[in-house]
Amino acid sequence: MGQENMTQSLTSFLEAAGFLRIPLSRNGRGHFEASGTINGRPVRVLIDTGAAGTVVSLALATELGLEIQPLGPGGGSEVCGAELRVEGVVPRTRKLFAVDLSRINASLAKKGTKPIEVLLGVDVFDAQAAVIDYGSESLFLRGEEDTAHSLVDFLEAARFLRVPLGRTGVGHLEAAGTLNGHRVRVTIDSGAASTSVSLALATELALEVQPLAQAGGGAVGEIRGAELRVEGVVPRTRKLVAFDFAHINASLAMKGEKPVEVVLGVDVFDAQRAVIDYGSASLFLQDG
Repeated sequence: MGQENMTQSLTSFLEAAGFLRIPLSRNGRGHFEASGTINGRPVRVLIDTGAAGTVVSLALATELGLEIQPLGPGGGSEVCGAELRVEGVVPRTRKLFAVDLSRINASLAKKGTKPIEVLLGVDVFDAQAAVIDYGSESLFLRGEEDTAHSLVDFLEAARFLRVPLGRTGVGHLEAAGTLNGHRVRVTIDSGAASTSVSLALATELALEVQPLAQAGGGAVGEIRGAELRVEGVVPRTRKLVAFDFAHINASLAMKGEKPVEVVLGVDVFDAQRAVIDYGSASLFLQDG
């Protein structure tokens, strides 16, 4: 099936099954975002599989005069009385969290990227059996009716390879994989531009790491001569980047979570027309 026909067929299949389509675009870093509103004010909504909840920038919440309620010690803050719409669709959020994104946005500003205003998170993706389709650059959310559908059968018939996914303790999707035969955990991250391997793991496995001409943001070098497999599938990576996850993994350790070892990124999702299906907890990659 051709790329254009596949896009039309998948869109038609999901819309017939009661899903609402939200068209996506790319920001300066290649991440998916959609147009939305908060209480009628236009906002940019970043699609983030790494965000456990849906988040509003504290700066934006303050600018709009939204009511912010503390959630208790260590619990952050909740935005009350605000209506979020994404392309006219009201997502079923668990809560709207107010989070200080100033450090992240300062880093983005240095790269010429607009600040994050809203993050659409896993709470919505779970509640509405989200499907993120890289082929049509669309987010599909199940509507009010719980319509039975078999997306797994549809995509497997279209020669997609299915990678079953599990969850980490903080709700992130992950798969089982191997790196040169060594078992690894592979985190599925729509916010990662490239597929990355923990620098600590690369050092442990004595992998060859070539320094990057322009290192920064945690990226240290390119890994040469290593084969990554995810549930037996060899993903088409642009390159394997050695990334220093020490800060992130220290934070995860404080929550009793295992460290990040490998992150599967947008380079693979674009190359293999990925479909991330929260309903079946699966990643689908186009074969061939």
